[in-house]
Amino acid sequence: MHPRYFIPAAASCLFACAALAQQKSSAPPIAPQPSPAATGTKLEVVAEFPNLQATGVAISKAGRLFVCFPRWHDQFKHSLIEVMQDGSNTPYPNEVWNGYVENTEEHRGIQFVCVQSVKIDDADRLWVLDAASPRMEGVNRSQFDGGGPKLIEIDLATNKPRRVFRVPGAVALPTSYLNDFEIDNQNNIGYITDSGDGALILVNLRTYETKRVLDRHASTKPDAAFVPVIDGSELRDKKGLVPKVAADGIALDRKNGYLYYQPLTGNKLFRIKAQVLIDVLPGRTLTGEQKNTLSAAVEEVGETVMTDGMTFDENGNLYFSALEKNAIVVRTPDGEIRDLVSDDLIKWPDSFAIGPAVGPAKSDASAAGSTPTNYLYFTTSQIHLTDWFSPDGSMPKDPYRVLRTRLFTKQLSLHHMSSSPPSPP
Repeated sequence: MHPRYFIPAAASCLFACAALAQQKSSAPPIAPQPSPAATGTKLEVVAEFPNLQATGVAISKAGRLFVCFPRWHDQFKHSLIEVMQDGSNTPYPNEVWNGYVENTEEHRGIQFVCVQSVKIDDADRLWVLDAASPRMEGVNRSQFDGGGPKLIEIDLATNKPRRVFRVPGAVALPTSYLNDFEIDNQNNIGYITDSGDGALILVNLRTYETKRVLDRHASTKPDAAFVPVIDGSELRDKKGLVPKVAADGIALDRKNGYLYYQPLTGNKLFRIKAQVLIDVLPGRTLTGEQKNTLSAAVEEVGETVMTDGMTFDENGNLYFSALEKNAIVVRTPDGEIRDLVSDDLIKWPDSFAIGPAVGPAKSDASAAGSTPTNYLYFTTSQIHLTDWFSPDGSMPKDPYRVLRTRLFTKQLSLHHMSSSPPSPP
């Protein structure tokens, strides 16, 4: 989520440093446990972070849990951590990558500056998206900039970064905010949303080439008429202005070859064939013909919900974080939109990950020798309760959380079903 419209508005490597010993933080152990407020819903608290705002979450095939924290507020400690089996956490891949200090000459090469989202790809590698825009005040490209906006690949077997894909100024603009992304292993492409200016950014994972596409296209821009209503109140900043947040959530339908995306401020879902994007990646700039081809290839799928995060499961179900409903909803392959789970704990659900159980709760995931049960994990970033919006400038009282619930199946008894019938997009 990038509220740049209501907030006042650089590859040397540290790969060798990634082998430094990891040091655990002083955070108290948090074990996965059923939430008292979610009794009977199978909604579980996996981790809690008092006063530390979490946005992105990733789960490896072995059940390793990673969480990222953007540098948005004064309450900040690490950009990326791994939550250990005992519930404690440690900066990942090490303290050096997490040791960026703003406005000083303590620059140590490429470091995390403002990490917005994380993902595990099909090859079980961890990817980290660094927007490099502290407090969302603009992309940091100063002399001591930590490497600017970038996409980082980390090898989980060695816990070392393998590659850094830096996004140049012609692609990540001064007012861009790189928000969410997908990794297409089959085509070696990364797809990134720019929620600040409205665009998709393509990264060739073979050649390191990058390109900005659908720049300020109708599908990547916020809906100027949309007014979010969360917890019964219109979402407005201290000046009374409604946030205008561009392309944010993004999800790749690997089976059918479509890339889905949606502006945060709005409730319309769009998609485009991934191959169309891949075809225009070579070359420095887009030709007029290529722009027309891209524009014509965009499809409006239909109305959904105001969402920050999106993800597909292996059955073709598309999950949305329903911000106005304190809920998670799912769009089935036949286009039906259903409520999956709603709860008072689900305060601004942000990003998703799908993976096996983690921590002590592993024992309830599957019987010995059977296929592990996968869960839907998501963060609660509580953005609407932060000092950006609270009248007295206060921050959320409740901890930020990682929650999990069961994946959707047709046989599943849906939790907290809406009273109105589902409407296909």
